[in-house]
Amino acid sequence: MCLFPSLYDPLPGDTVRQIETRIARGAEGAGKAPVAITQSIRDKKEVTRQLSGYLLDMSAITTTPFRLQLTISGASDFLTTVTLEGSDDLTGWSYINRETLARLNFHGHLIEKNADSLIQRGKRYIRLSWPAGEQNLIIDRIRAVSYSSVQPPVRNWTALQPALPEKQPAADRIVLEYDSKGFLPVDTIRVGLAGGNNLIQGVIKSRPDREATWRFRGQGTFYRLQQEGVALGNDTISVPMTTDRYWQLEIAAEGGAFPRDLLPQLKLGWRPHTLYFLDQGEGPYILAFGNGRMGSASGSPENGLKDLLQDIAQQKTIIQTALIGKEIALGGPQMLIALPPPPPWRKWLLWGVLISGVMLIGGMAYSLYCQMRSARVSDKADKGA
Repeated sequence: MCLFPSLYDPLPGDTVRQIETRIARGAEGAGKAPVAITQSIRDKKEVTRQLSGYLLDMSAITTTPFRLQLTISGASDFLTTVTLEGSDDLTGWSYINRETLARLNFHGHLIEKNADSLIQRGKRYIRLSWPAGEQNLIIDRIRAVSYSSVQPPVRNWTALQPALPEKQPAADRIVLEYDSKGFLPVDTIRVGLAGGNNLIQGVIKSRPDREATWRFRGQGTFYRLQQEGVALGNDTISVPMTTDRYWQLEIAAEGGAFPRDLLPQLKLGWRPHTLYFLDQGEGPYILAFGNGRMGSASGSPENGLKDLLQDIAQQKTIIQTALIGKEIALGGPQMLIALPPPPPWRKWLLWGVLISGVMLIGGMAYSLYCQMRSARVSDKADKGA
């Protein structure tokens, strides 16, 4: 452990305030253990130490950019701003970013906001500092996570308006229903909270049609708060991909009746499918869709498409983006109506064979019965003679 020169700030009453900067190397090597920057207030009777930052040795991090994740803990409430600065020589410091950390108790619910900061340029040392006197802030874990250059998938968002069914489950719960009017490949749900400070506990369910049972998709505490000018929010969850049309949000109404003007929206995040078009001949081409009379394609085209894309990648052929022209109507709305299913000829034929077999066996049994009866009559006639 290395000790750096300390700064003293004399205070009235023979009290000296001392700021100590320490750099520590963990047992497992550089960058494994952060070193605290401590602020000491000393007088003749006691010494009071207050943590006011961390100094991180990042020399073991060789790849940039990366994400620096801060996880907080503790039992007391706080809301503060942490400043990140970088240096290569512990002398000249440059500003990196500023993050808000919070741990609050709001109406009996614990609200935590951790930090996830993107570090674009590598620095040998990173200094984390927050305003002096923030005694309740405890950073439980600091992690450096490699950053992937792959861009996150682009999602479309569809906002759904709530409908309040007449039949509600209980007095302390409210059920809202939503109709997406389509079959979207949804993998993310965002609860659109209205008003200022708002917090709800909700359970999200879905179903493909009105006759099916509701299926659980996720739950959580969703909130949007303003505390000391800082916006805190948690309104999005990921769900397994589904194309269900109908959605339900069940809310715990802890404070009694939920105001109708504050009923939350439900926003569905979905990723559109990618269509690969292999052109043949000269354009323009027509991409037709919405034919309700067309059946499902036989076989699985995914394997063939996968092989084709691999061949294109090996040949370094460029896949270009197609330009979409004006939408035109080909067959009209009647083409959206699916044809009635064909008659079940196989089932009818099977039943015909079964009925014919039963009738044949019944006829044979009746014929055998008649023969046996005729034989009995002949025997009686012979005995009488």
